Amino acid sequence: MIFRVDCVGRAISRKDARFDLSGKDFDLAVLFLRNIERLLPRSYIHESVWGTIGAVTSRTLDTHVSRIRNKLGLLPKNGWQLKSVYGHGYRLEQVRRDARHEEAA
Repeated sequence: MIFRVDCVGRAISRKDARFDLSGKDFDLAVLFLRNIERLLPRSYIHESVWGTIGAVTSRTLDTHVSRIRNKLGLLPKNGWQLKSVYGHGYRLEQVRRDARHEEAA
């Protein structure tokens, strides 16, 4: 599953599907798609998307991550996994084909 990102039109699509994302959801999705397989610390994500520096105590980030995970279908059955790394941040990973079959069994 390959995503197309139109930064000018602020749209993300896959095949024939176009996803409706809020401004922050779009910015967050693009950040993850540009950093596949990299662990992104919560502080880095907040600084990059919200422009805030320092420790973040709100659940705002978690809510946005959950929304883009669901809207974009970032699930192992679709070849992707947007993982929370406890105490650190998040990582978008591509799931190997054989791992998807094992999970379905």
